[in-house]
Amino acid sequence: VAAYLEFLQKNSQGSTYRDAASALRSRILPKFGHLALFQLLPEDLEKAHREDPHPVAANRAMSYLKAAWNRGERMRWAPPNSNPLRFLGDFTAPEAPRSRVLSDEELALVLAEIGRQRAAWLSGPASWAAVLLVLLTGARHREILTLKWKEVHPGALHL
Repeated sequence: VAAYLEFLQKNSQGSTYRDAASALRSRILPKFGHLALFQLLPEDLEKAHREDPHPVAANRAMSYLKAAWNRGERMRWAPPNSNPLRFLGDFTAPEAPRSRVLSDEELALVLAEIGRQRAAWLSGPASWAAVLLVLLTGARHREILTLKWKEVHPGALHL
Protein backbone atom coordinates (compact mmCIF):
# COMPACT_ATOMS: atom_id res chain seq x y z
CA VAL A 1 0.00 0.00 0.00
CA ALA A 2 2.83 2.39 0.84
CA ALA A 3 4.47 1.83 -2.55
CA TYR A 4 1.16 2.40 -4.32
CA LEU A 5 0.56 5.65 -2.44
CA GLU A 6 4.07 6.79 -3.32
CA PHE A 7 3.33 5.99 -6.98
CA LEU A 8 0.06 7.95 -6.81
CA GLN A 9 1.70 10.91 -5.15
CA LYS A 10 4.20 11.17 -8.02
CA ASN A 11 1.87 10.29 -10.91
CA SER A 12 -1.62 11.62 -10.19
CA GLN A 13 -3.44 14.78 -9.29
CA GLY A 14 -3.25 15.74 -5.65
CA SER A 15 -6.90 14.96 -4.95
CA THR A 16 -6.54 11.37 -6.22
CA TYR A 17 -3.60 10.79 -3.91
CA ARG A 18 -5.37 12.41 -0.93
CA ASP A 19 -8.56 10.39 -1.48
CA ALA A 20 -6.68 7.10 -1.88
CA ALA A 21 -4.43 7.76 1.11
CA SER A 22 -7.38 8.65 3.30
CA ALA A 23 -9.42 5.61 2.25
CA LEU A 24 -6.56 3.13 2.58
CA ARG A 25 -5.25 4.54 5.86
CA SER A 26 -8.66 4.75 7.53
CA ARG A 27 -10.33 1.56 6.25
CA ILE A 28 -7.73 -0.92 4.99
CA LEU A 29 -4.55 -0.52 7.02
CA PRO A 30 -6.21 -0.64 10.48
CA LYS A 31 -7.76 -4.01 9.62
CA PHE A 32 -5.14 -5.58 7.38
CA GLY A 33 -1.92 -3.58 7.77
CA HIS A 34 -0.35 -6.29 9.93
CA LEU A 35 -0.75 -8.95 7.21
CA ALA A 36 1.48 -9.77 4.31
CA LEU A 37 -0.09 -9.36 0.88
CA PHE A 38 -0.51 -13.10 0.30
CA GLN A 39 -2.35 -13.45 3.62
CA LEU A 40 -5.31 -11.33 2.49
CA LEU A 41 -8.20 -13.62 1.68
CA PRO A 42 -11.27 -12.68 -0.38
CA GLU A 43 -13.62 -13.71 2.41
CA ASP A 44 -11.80 -11.44 4.91
CA LEU A 45 -12.02 -8.49 2.52
CA GLU A 46 -15.68 -9.20 1.82
CA LYS A 47 -16.45 -9.42 5.55
CA ALA A 48 -14.65 -6.14 6.28
CA HIS A 49 -16.52 -4.49 3.44
CA ARG A 50 -19.89 -5.86 4.54
CA GLU A 51 -19.35 -4.75 8.15
CA ASP A 52 -18.26 -1.21 7.29
CA PRO A 53 -21.02 1.19 8.37
CA HIS A 54 -20.30 3.47 5.40
CA PRO A 55 -20.87 1.42 2.22
CA VAL A 56 -19.86 4.11 -0.28
CA ALA A 57 -16.59 4.79 1.54
CA ALA A 58 -16.01 1.04 1.81
CA ASN A 59 -16.52 0.69 -1.95
CA ARG A 60 -13.91 3.40 -2.57
CA ALA A 61 -11.42 1.84 -0.18
CA MET A 62 -11.77 -1.57 -1.84
CA SER A 63 -11.36 0.03 -5.27
CA TYR A 64 -8.12 1.67 -4.15
CA LEU A 65 -6.89 -1.59 -2.63
CA LYS A 66 -7.70 -3.38 -5.89
CA ALA A 67 -5.73 -0.76 -7.83
CA ALA A 68 -2.82 -1.04 -5.40
CA TRP A 69 -2.79 -4.81 -5.79
CA ASN A 70 -2.95 -4.55 -9.59
CA ARG A 71 0.04 -2.20 -9.44
CA GLY A 72 1.83 -4.76 -7.29
CA GLU A 73 1.19 -7.44 -9.91
CA ARG A 74 2.53 -5.19 -12.69
CA MET A 75 5.65 -4.47 -10.63
CA ARG A 76 5.98 -8.21 -9.86
CA TRP A 77 5.56 -7.69 -6.13
CA ALA A 78 2.61 -10.09 -6.28
CA PRO A 79 2.03 -13.13 -8.49
CA PRO A 80 -0.04 -12.61 -11.64
CA ASN A 81 -3.81 -12.95 -11.15
CA SER A 82 -3.44 -13.09 -7.38
CA ASN A 83 -5.65 -10.08 -6.66
CA PRO A 84 -8.61 -11.31 -4.59
CA LEU A 85 -10.44 -8.12 -5.53
CA ARG A 86 -10.52 -8.83 -9.26
CA PHE A 87 -14.16 -9.82 -8.73
CA LEU A 88 -14.82 -6.69 -6.69
CA GLY A 89 -18.19 -5.97 -8.27
CA ASP A 90 -19.51 -9.18 -6.81
CA PHE A 91 -19.67 -7.74 -3.31
CA THR A 92 -19.63 -3.96 -3.50
CA ALA A 93 -22.54 -2.20 -1.87
CA PRO A 94 -25.08 -0.59 -4.17
CA GLU A 95 -24.75 3.16 -4.27
CA ALA A 96 -27.77 5.39 -4.55
CA PRO A 97 -27.31 8.28 -6.95
CA ARG A 98 -26.65 11.50 -5.14
CA SER A 99 -28.39 14.70 -6.02
CA ARG A 100 -28.04 18.06 -4.38
CA VAL A 101 -29.98 21.02 -5.67
CA LEU A 102 -29.61 24.45 -4.14
CA SER A 103 -32.74 25.94 -2.67
CA ASP A 104 -33.93 29.26 -4.10
CA GLU A 105 -32.54 31.00 -1.01
CA GLU A 106 -29.13 29.30 -1.34
CA LEU A 107 -28.95 30.14 -5.04
CA ALA A 108 -29.79 33.78 -4.34
CA LEU A 109 -27.04 33.96 -1.70
CA VAL A 110 -24.46 32.38 -4.00
CA LEU A 111 -25.36 34.63 -6.92
CA ALA A 112 -25.22 37.71 -4.69
CA GLU A 113 -21.76 36.69 -3.44
CA ILE A 114 -20.55 36.04 -6.99
CA GLY A 115 -21.77 39.54 -7.90
CA ARG A 116 -19.87 41.05 -4.98
CA GLN A 117 -16.67 39.08 -5.63
CA ARG A 118 -16.70 39.31 -9.43
CA ALA A 119 -14.78 42.59 -9.59
CA ALA A 120 -12.08 41.29 -7.25
CA TRP A 121 -11.31 38.13 -9.24
CA LEU A 122 -8.02 38.70 -10.97
CA SER A 123 -8.56 36.16 -13.71
CA GLY A 124 -11.40 38.15 -15.23
CA PRO A 125 -14.97 37.39 -16.22
CA ALA A 126 -14.14 33.88 -17.44
CA SER A 127 -13.61 32.66 -13.88
CA TRP A 128 -16.95 33.87 -12.52
CA ALA A 129 -18.68 32.64 -15.67
CA ALA A 130 -17.13 29.20 -15.07
CA VAL A 131 -18.40 29.24 -11.48
CA LEU A 132 -21.89 30.10 -12.72
CA LEU A 133 -21.80 27.28 -15.28
CA VAL A 134 -20.72 24.77 -12.64
CA LEU A 135 -23.42 26.03 -10.32
CA LEU A 136 -26.21 26.07 -12.88
CA THR A 137 -25.37 22.89 -14.81
CA GLY A 138 -24.02 20.62 -12.10
CA ALA A 139 -21.04 19.85 -14.31
CA ARG A 140 -17.64 19.16 -12.79
CA HIS A 141 -15.29 22.11 -12.83
CA ARG A 142 -12.87 20.30 -15.15
CA GLU A 143 -15.72 19.66 -17.61
CA ILE A 144 -16.49 23.37 -17.72
CA LEU A 145 -12.84 24.42 -18.00
CA THR A 146 -12.27 22.07 -20.96
CA LEU A 147 -15.62 22.73 -22.64
CA LYS A 148 -15.48 23.37 -26.41
CA TRP A 149 -17.94 25.55 -28.32
CA LYS A 150 -18.99 22.57 -30.45
CA GLU A 151 -20.32 20.97 -27.23
CA VAL A 152 -22.61 23.93 -26.46
CA HIS A 153 -26.14 23.66 -27.84
CA PRO A 154 -27.79 27.12 -27.85
CA GLY A 155 -31.44 27.01 -26.94
CA ALA A 156 -31.14 23.54 -25.46
CA LEU A 157 -31.29 22.65 -21.80
CA HIS A 158 -27.99 20.80 -21.87
CA LEU A 159 -24.36 21.29 -22.84
